[in-house]
Amino acid sequence: MTTSLIDTALSRADEIAELAEFIAEEYGSNGRVEPLSIARRKNITHSFGYYKNAFDGMLEYYEKRFHIYCNLSRVERHDSPRARFTLAHELGHYFIDEHRNALQSGFAPAHLSVCEYESDNLVEREADWFASNLLMPRSHFLQLAKDFSLGMQGILALQRHFQTSVTSTALRYAQMGLVPCLVMKWDFQRGLIWKFTSDDKFISQFPSPLSATRALPENSPTLWALMNAKPPQQGFFATKVRAGVWFPALNNPALRDAACIEQAMRLGQFGVLTFLYFVD
Repeated sequence: MTTSLIDTALSRADEIAELAEFIAEEYGSNGRVEPLSIARRKNITHSFGYYKNAFDGMLEYYEKRFHIYCNLSRVERHDSPRARFTLAHELGHYFIDEHRNALQSGFAPAHLSVCEYESDNLVEREADWFASNLLMPRSHFLQLAKDFSLGMQGILALQRHFQTSVTSTALRYAQMGLVPCLVMKWDFQRGLIWKFTSDDKFISQFPSPLSATRALPENSPTLWALMNAKPPQQGFFATKVRAGVWFPALNNPALRDAACIEQAMRLGQFGVLTFLYFVD
């Protein structure tokens, strides 16, 4: 499966991004926002509870009030990066007019949200896109990213600054076009769950990457992470590989020999994230 940050028309994506960044400027400070603070200022109540694997979050409209549920079984802590993203996602359902109006009118009942680009539902993708732009405003993200190392080391530095999840930060990083790259999410049994490719002409020349766990070479950082090996002190596995290893269908010899950096880290119960980028 291939995923995009948002698979709607560009104008729609821009509209949601602009809305989210306006909210970030209105309620945040130096590019940092606190979703619960925004919720309180909008009189949106919230509660954390354990709901097994049913959902990450849910926005409910009941008796003329909005309420956010956040599932500790999946977000783990009240203040975890995934909890922050989930809360920002539910705020997306509130601030995006069409989402809020559908709830208020009863046209759409409260639905169970699975965040961080794990859903194919258009409404969910829009809320994820809102959350990404709310928590990581473009101008602040780019300004900081240019001061950090390329790849996962820089992504983790940005993740710490914005207090966001590794997955959402890596996707934001790729979307910004800082380097030709792929972000991939893996599960040991199912293999490649989704991928996102940065938007540039160079990387558009490459076909689909490996997608089966059994196809990964023995020295692959992705395989090491999937096997739950102990990572280096930096928190992720990394190696330099030829593009042909990851894109076996490539016919162009020059592209097959292109140098890539493969970096991978385990995300606990949420599988493995791979960041693959090209170097000169």
